[in-house]
Amino acid sequence: MDSELVYKGVTSNDKKADWRLSPVLADIRSIAALFVNVKFYCVKRKANMVADWVATRSRMGMSFVDLS
Repeated sequence: MDSELVYKGVTSNDKKADWRLSPVLADIRSIAALFVNVKFYCVKRKANMVADWVATRSRMGMSFVDLS
């Protein structure tokens, strides 16, 4: 993930996270609970340009499925 606020909200036990993030943090925690081992890392956007490109294109409704 490249959002430091989300990263801190997920990895800390601090209950004072931004209230707007509460639904996202709850979703992440519930999905993470399904796994035996989970590690979270904060990777700056510049170092993760491919994932950022895919996320940006998917928000624009582009499909990455090759149907040929």
